Amino acid sequence: MHIDHEDRKLLAAAEAIVTRASVDWDSLNSDCDPQIVKGLRTIEKLLARTIASERRWPRVGESWNNFEIKGKLGFGGESVVYRAFERSLDRDVALKLRVSRSQMLDAKLAEGQRMAQIDHPNVLKVYGIAEHGGFLGIWCDLIEGEPLAAWVAGGKRLGGAELVVVGVELCGALAAIHGAGLVHGDVKPGNVVRAFNGRYVLIDFGASIKINAADKVRGTPLYTAPEVLVGGSPTTSSDLYSLGALLFRLAAGKPPVNAESFEDLLAAHRGHCRIRLLDLRPDLPSQIVAIVEGALSPNPLSRPKTAGELAAQLAECLPTFDRHKGFKHIALMGMLVVSVILAWAIPLHNGPKSLTQSVGFVRTSAASEAPLKDGATIAPGETFALDISPTRELYAYVLNEDAHGETFQLFPLESAEIKNPLPYGNKIRLPGRVDGKALDWQVTSHGGTERLYILLSESPISELESGKKLSLAGVERAVESMDKVAAPTRGAGGLDTHNPARASVLWLWIQAKLKQDPELQIERIELANP
Repeated sequence: MHIDHEDRKLLAAAEAIVTRASVDWDSLNSDCDPQIVKGLRTIEKLLARTIASERRWPRVGESWNNFEIKGKLGFGGESVVYRAFERSLDRDVALKLRVSRSQMLDAKLAEGQRMAQIDHPNVLKVYGIAEHGGFLGIWCDLIEGEPLAAWVAGGKRLGGAELVVVGVELCGALAAIHGAGLVHGDVKPGNVVRAFNGRYVLIDFGASIKINAADKVRGTPLYTAPEVLVGGSPTTSSDLYSLGALLFRLAAGKPPVNAESFEDLLAAHRGHCRIRLLDLRPDLPSQIVAIVEGALSPNPLSRPKTAGELAAQLAECLPTFDRHKGFKHIALMGMLVVSVILAWAIPLHNGPKSLTQSVGFVRTSAASEAPLKDGATIAPGETFALDISPTRELYAYVLNEDAHGETFQLFPLESAEIKNPLPYGNKIRLPGRVDGKALDWQVTSHGGTERLYILLSESPISELESGKKLSLAGVERAVESMDKVAAPTRGAGGLDTHNPARASVLWLWIQAKLKQDPELQIERIELANP
């Protein structure tokens, strides 16, 4: 029997599938019948799932490597996600295990190392990756929250403001991923979680690849760019298309291109048969509609060039901060928002270190005072203060923002004895005294998350100097005399007489100030207030 070149390649591919060796799918696609190649890929996937199902997976109470399995969080065709306890660091993590394949091991380990280098509040933090006992495991931050897929399943549709917040935060996530030389490859509702602290977090790097890697579609077809569906490699532009499809789904309740089969989906893309967002949501601002439609352009060259550019477009729909007049819908400068997106991936200590010897919040309601650090939990009734040791005369401002975007100015306050500028040479405790009484800030209600910002400058910030009012998102709160407890709408905006013994709008405003004054020093901590 004569065996031609194509048959030899197909037989070699079949043997590789059976022996779990690597297959050169690009070469097969170019030299062989596409339908036969498609059949071989299906066989490979079925075989992988069969092997995975026959493998004895770790059970609750058992161990894998350095982890104790505490419960199952989810599973896919070839992987299981567990809640696990990492003994060496005494913490709970999410542990994803998949059957190890020798031909993929080196590439997956290298990919995990790149992912572990990404440190961004809207990207799932990967701690490590290892091969053990026939499984490849990757462990990461355990995010407590709700996947956006649950919103979609429940028929929830977002309004314009929340849609923009989701988009801006996920643009920040993609900017960090792309900056690490990776493409996510599967941006969809099931891979975004709204954490209980209010952040939108992009998770699951299962389809991620290096930028410009010669790889084919591995994402979810309804959210995949058309050029990838027909065999192109995933790119940063295709990630932005997927984000546009996600935003469309969150706004409209259905994907921009709907189809019952993969073939129907391809045909719909070829015929440009796509639903228009305005037809489903005529109530949305036209600017938001146009931005989402632009991200969904079938031509990659017509989409935003980068995640930062898309974020800039979205942020133009956000209100800007005005201390005395509340929020007005004024467009923000594109370059400002690009800097905001990139700033999430770097430390917030922007100004000169020499402004202070030390600065930090202190929990004062405990039996003995203790530092109040980023990530700590604080409850209604608890009090805290700020200790600062200036090395030169400076102006200090303290702002508080809760998970709903409501913001309070904690310092300076009109009736406080301590005023800006603060003198140097000694440690100073804020907010200070009124009528000889030392005062602390008090948490007066549940807020979900409390973000505390410290702004330090050698020159005054005029909008924050009067200490009378702070208006944010239409919610005004008068900061009254400090000789009595102030009752804020929520969160840590109150004051307590002490006996001695969403990429948020406020953050955009702070970054605007940083553009005006590059020497501005910014400190931020985030507290859980469940």
